Amino acid sequence: MKRLLIIGCLVLISNFGFSQGLNNNYKVDSEDLTNVFNAQGIHLFKYPFRLKTGEYMSISYEVYDYGKLKEKGRFIEDCEKNGLRFNHHWARTDGTKKDTLLWDRFCFITKKNKIEAHEYLPGLSLINIFKIPKLAEGDFNSGVDLSDTLSNKTLIVYYYGIYKNSKNYKKHEGFLVCSTGMLKDRLIREFDYVILFFAERVSAEKAERILKEKDGFQNVLFP
Repeated sequence: MKRLLIIGCLVLISNFGFSQGLNNNYKVDSEDLTNVFNAQGIHLFKYPFRLKTGEYMSISYEVYDYGKLKEKGRFIEDCEKNGLRFNHHWARTDGTKKDTLLWDRFCFITKKNKIEAHEYLPGLSLINIFKIPKLAEGDFNSGVDLSDTLSNKTLIVYYYGIYKNSKNYKKHEGFLVCSTGMLKDRLIREFDYVILFFAERVSAEKAERILKEKDGFQNVLFP
């Protein structure tokens, strides 16, 4: 059913002149489509990053339960620990381009007791599964004022929720307070369960050390 709904939404995108019903001639717009996706537990985010030759953007995550760090990891680097090798230098490496603007896209699919976190990069897609506890309320939100040239580790997107009858639940009468603009420490304090996703620029020199490369890319799985 969810797959059919997604296909239907794509059809609407390709035919933006579609109207609702026989007597409502207002066109479907991006906000309508976002509402449909969110109602189905599908949350989409995308961020532009400007990279120089040899650099890549590392995406990491931290999971907090009642303020305690329960899990952490990195999308790309953890895959390599498991034996996967690929060229993650998304910017051109032949010297013909000094920098490139690339999009990092995320699709989060929430199910009964888990979140599928899909990351899409040019020529590559990764997935992480997060098992989540039973929460009274939960939602996604994005970081604000994000630069496409960020250099420090930066919070870009996060999931947050509250347990039923918890201190935060009672404090806000069962509602999720607006989290827009909150920093990491406040998110962990205001909500019972939080998954934080960060982006961090990795220099060409550090990338080479991580991959232990000597003479170009070796054992490349993804071109």
